[in-house]
Amino acid sequence: MQTLWWVWYTMAKMSYFKAAIKNIEERFDIKIKNIKELECDSISIGALGYLIDDKVYLIAPARSGFKVKNLPTGKKIGELVEIKGNFQDLNYSEIKRLGIPAVILKKNQLWFNATPFTNFQKWLQFEYPIVPYFNWYDRMFWLDELSSFLLGLIHKISPENVEGYAVVNKSQLINYVILRHDVDESRDLTYLNFEVKNSIPATYALLLDKNLYYWLNALENKKNIEVAFHFMTNEINNFDYLKIILNKFFKTNFKIENLPIDWNKKPLWKQIKKFISKTNKIPFTIHRHCSFIKYPEFIDELEKISSMFPEIIGSSSFFRATVLYHNLKCANRSNNGYFHFEPDVGSPFWWVFKVYNPITQNIVNIYEQCHIMEPDIELLTKIFSKRIKGIKKNLFTIGLHPAHSNTKNFNENGQIETLKYLFKMKEKFNIKFVNYYNFLKNEIS
Repeated sequence: MQTLWWVWYTMAKMSYFKAAIKNIEERFDIKIKNIKELECDSISIGALGYLIDDKVYLIAPARSGFKVKNLPTGKKIGELVEIKGNFQDLNYSEIKRLGIPAVILKKNQLWFNATPFTNFQKWLQFEYPIVPYFNWYDRMFWLDELSSFLLGLIHKISPENVEGYAVVNKSQLINYVILRHDVDESRDLTYLNFEVKNSIPATYALLLDKNLYYWLNALENKKNIEVAFHFMTNEINNFDYLKIILNKFFKTNFKIENLPIDWNKKPLWKQIKKFISKTNKIPFTIHRHCSFIKYPEFIDELEKISSMFPEIIGSSSFFRATVLYHNLKCANRSNNGYFHFEPDVGSPFWWVFKVYNPITQNIVNIYEQCHIMEPDIELLTKIFSKRIKGIKKNLFTIGLHPAHSNTKNFNENGQIETLKYLFKMKEKFNIKFVNYYNFLKNEIS
């Protein structure tokens, strides 16, 4: 039985690695060759990092595997270090040198210690929480910077192992922008009117609620405006429905509690079928509503959707979230409880990616993406001004709720000013507006 478990674990780890390589190759538009991760024979207490040219780069969370014995012969690059103490404040982190090589080059084969690519994939899809380690890389570009470091290291050691790697100048960087509008309970058409007038593509995510047909009519025959599905990850109990009625008609102030949805009783495919039956449309992309992600159950749901509805090619769920870890046995670790990502970026990786299902050991055939909700103009300016070595293109999905287009919740003059700013700065930041479906169809497939 123990042998079967080890075979399963080894295969799972290899597939995390394969998923990571595919995602990084698409992100940087390159081809990676002759890269492997060493099998682990030890477990750390603290996090792990690579010491390269007197600088430490974090590559693994606390309690991670690494290899000490029977290392391959070859050229040794860098050193593995253990990071203890206060992970949030680097001034209070204790760095312990382990005297073990970070990377080994044997002929044209590169061996990486402490499985950095596998760890990247687990951070990317929320299996590992990034929050304790946010200060090690740029908060808004954390996974981009980690993958850039790994690719730069490969290129420095053995350039032939990474084909197409290049540093682009400012004018060559393309910034794709998806304007995602979760309509929720609003009927405000301010964004839509501005987008139609200025021929700006956008994606509108519709709930199964009383406003569904209003928005279907408003969006009908609008060029480059995508109608997408806004699926639920929350529910309320029956007693709370009574509270809603009392609050509405008797001006009471009962608290309504959001609960994570039970995917066994209300699977995602049923929500999608209901959307199709009400709209006579198959949504090409789906977008998470509310904050809950059950891990790894949600990835099971995505894989079911990919087989039942092959027309659905994109999802947007791995942003700010309350992640509930449940009975996770991958990589000899188990997590239970809540983890909340703030502010609005959960997986700071500004391109589409695919997740790996640790239960079925498949790479799920639906693209996922991060997005940032209701950013202010100053933050957008900083994001578009960011340059990361090796990155030639970005995909920024910017969430602007119609409900806030003319309110002061995020902008003194309403968030319509943010949309106008993006349109005004289109040339300066080399912005190419796309909707999610057309981006996947034209730029990825």
